[in-house]
Amino acid sequence: MSCAPKRAKNLPPAVFVPTLDFMRMNIEEGLNLPDTVIAPPISVLSMERKPCLIGKCPAYKIEFYDNGLVLYEGKSYVDRQGKYQAEVTSETLETLLLMAKNIGYLEYENVYPTSGKIIYEVPLTITFVRYYGEINYVENHHNAPVPLIRFEEHIEQLIENLEWKQIK
Repeated sequence: MSCAPKRAKNLPPAVFVPTLDFMRMNIEEGLNLPDTVIAPPISVLSMERKPCLIGKCPAYKIEFYDNGLVLYEGKSYVDRQGKYQAEVTSETLETLLLMAKNIGYLEYENVYPTSGKIIYEVPLTITFVRYYGEINYVENHHNAPVPLIRFEEHIEQLIENLEWKQIK
């Protein structure tokens, strides 16, 4: 019989998270710490088309990250079903973000129509933009500003021309 404490099944191994005091102690003792910390990519733009209640509307989600990574998940009535990834240049990403800023995306209401009278039988498009610290999201049920609709169409055209690789 072992005196060691029993470990619950299926738990990941313990992870050491250094405290501020521990880090100060290591610096004072002259231990080498990394000069840089790699931060995970940050989502800066996304668009999701939700399925409609009536008919065969495409349903998918696309997400653009600050490092150029683009993730796509096709759900229904789309050519690409499943998860895919692609890359865009920093210029392409900056163009998309500037387009959002120039159409006033960051000042848009969060839900359209603003009257509150939503027709749920039509597809819903949800967009999100993070532009240098400013964030907004928009649920476009219908009756959204025309520039927003053109912006959504531009994203759709862009993703058709990317080189996609299927991921698990």
